[in-house]
Amino acid sequence: MAERQHPTSKDLEDRPKTPNIPRPPSKEEVDEISEAQAMITDDWTGEGGKPADK
Repeated sequence: MAERQHPTSKDLEDRPKTPNIPRPPSKEEVDEISEAQAMITDDWTGEGGKPADK
């Protein structure tokens, strides 16, 4: 079995102190996403927005 290596203090110094967590979307971004999602139609069930006439 391979021996497990423990991180050195140098390895720990190179790591970020906190994880990179993205900021939550603004109210305007949420509204924009919601509007775009309303246009999505599920072709199988027909649920969702109305597709454009072809």
